[in-house]
Amino acid sequence: MPGHEVRIFAINRTLGADAPSIGGIKVKEMGSVGYSDYTDLNGPGTSYQVITLANGDKIYARSNIVSHNLGWTDASKKGAENRVSGPITGGTGKFVGIRGTMRNASHFDPKTGANDSRFDLEYWIEAQHYYERSTSPAAAPVRAPRSQVTTPFTTVNSMPCERITMRFAPPGRS
Repeated sequence: MPGHEVRIFAINRTLGADAPSIGGIKVKEMGSVGYSDYTDLNGPGTSYQVITLANGDKIYARSNIVSHNLGWTDASKKGAENRVSGPITGGTGKFVGIRGTMRNASHFDPKTGANDSRFDLEYWIEAQHYYERSTSPAAAPVRAPRSQVTTPFTTVNSMPCERITMRFAPPGRS
């Protein structure tokens, strides 16, 4: 199809002294990797972000992209505009329990390499419950009642899924 392009991209942004803060800590870098499936700069994509803060903590997000060619509405405009939104999936350090939404609006032109973006984060930090972990198996006294719970306590859950059925072609057909 004319104008169809599948791209794999990596964008790294290093912020300066006027960088915004998240939770009182300045943003140092923002990295984004992903792919797009555009026809004439119109179409979907997916990206994964890592925000690195000045203290070394990181925030992770996954986003869906919708892009449209600016030339379709005004032939004098070059490049495309996209809207990006998705969940903040976690973090490290002070941001282990971070959750929320990351939004981005960008103007970009792959022919010139230009990319101008605005990011918005709406977030909260969930309370974390820390349990002492051990690499040794749990031990309980021999005479312990059967209902006693010992540490470390582990729960394993499985996700139910549909049964897979394989059907073969009728005789005489491949």
